[in-house]
This record gives sequence, C-alpha cells and structure tokens, in this order.
Amino acid sequence: MRNYFWKNVLPYARYLASRYVPLKWLRYFLVDRVNAFIIGLMRIIMRASDTAAGDQLIRFPPSGGNTKYCFSLWAFPEHMFPQMTRDYFDFCARYYKEHGYRCNMLNVGYRIIQDDSSLFSYSYDGIVMTVDPVATGDDGWQDFLKAYNEFCSQRGGRPLFNQTRWLTPEQARRAFGSKLDLFNEIRRRYDPADRMLNEYFAGFFAPSPAALRAVRDGEERPGPAAPSHAG
Repeated sequence: MRNYFWKNVLPYARYLASRYVPLKWLRYFLVDRVNAFIIGLMRIIMRASDTAAGDQLIRFPPSGGNTKYCFSLWAFPEHMFPQMTRDYFDFCARYYKEHGYRCNMLNVGYRIIQDDSSLFSYSYDGIVMTVDPVATGDDGWQDFLKAYNEFCSQRGGRPLFNQTRWLTPEQARRAFGSKLDLFNEIRRRYDPADRMLNEYFAGFFAPSPAALRAVRDGEERPGPAAPSHAG
C-alpha cells in the first residue's frame, strides 16, 4: 500500500493539482488535505514495531510520465535532526512567503548507519539523518533546490554528489574539505590524462598536469560521460 501510494497516487494527484489548480492557496489546501489523509492512514493502518527495508523498494518505469517526481538530499549528524527539522520547516515557510513556491509532495528523511568505506560517504563520521525535499518538478523546483543547497551547506550538511542537484564547488569544499584534495591526488595517480573525468565532476576537481599539457598540445580529450544527479 505504501509503495502504491508513493509511486502512483501521490505524484499523480500533485501533477493534477499543479496543472489544473492555478490558485496557489487552493492548490496547496488540497495538497495539505491529501497529506493529512496519508499521514493518518500510516498512523492507523501501517503500524508496526519495525520495518523491512526490502518492502520499501519500488521498481520505477523508465519514464515516469504524469507520476514522476524528483528529490534531493543532504545529510546531518543524527543528534542535529530535531533542530534541523524545525529549521527546515522555517526555511520552507519563509521561502514560500518570499517566492511563492513549496514542495507539493511529502518530504522524507532516512537514518543512515555509519559508513567510512568511501571518502565521500555522507555518514563517514557517524550515523546521519537526511532531509529530503520531494516534488513533481513543477515550476519553481529548480530555484528552490539552489536555496535549499545553501541552507543545508551553511548548517554543516553533507550532500550526495549524484543526488544533490545544483551543488557548487564551494558547497562541496565546505562539506568534504581535505577529502577532495586526497581524492584528487589518487585520481591523478591512476588517471593522469583525465580520461575518466566527466564534465560534471570536472567542476569539483582540478585537472591533472598531464591533461593540461594534452590540451595545450592540441590532443583530443575523450568526450565526457553524462552526469547523474537528482531533480
């Protein structure tokens, strides 16, 4: 039931509201009523002492059509989550007041166990909670993400490179610090000509001396792979 609503009912209802209800106060009134119904449904029917992660897996079609939705995410140390939730609510209310946009789907969050196997793991230093806006990609979503990124970055959050759209080099540096330099040293050692560095990640990592010499000498560099990110 959870997966059916999340995959089909909720995004389609938001698509209809965004397309056919031009009055924002009425549109979001309807969105809030559906949200309240879903939350009530989960509290009454979907109650359990624990959950099985496998039951939350959803197989999405290659093309979402009218049921597609977008998301982004930043992660914060677990102990910060109560305050982050309050701050995020205030941020969303303020953004809507100033710009007339708010997410048209329920936002979500996940508890992620510590994982220090990757330099860019957002739970490298301990357990984290994520703060994930979700929407159908309606008008205003992309600008909201840029403001959301800066809001999270200023509070010490960590992004996920391929699921945090509009991430800037400055925000990545603030989140990962010297890990960026360490990774770049390793990358240069094993890929001195930057053959595996696509356009997206080239914005975060300085090119290697060998690659710069190749460009200067007129050598052709392989075309970049398509970047992957949410939103």
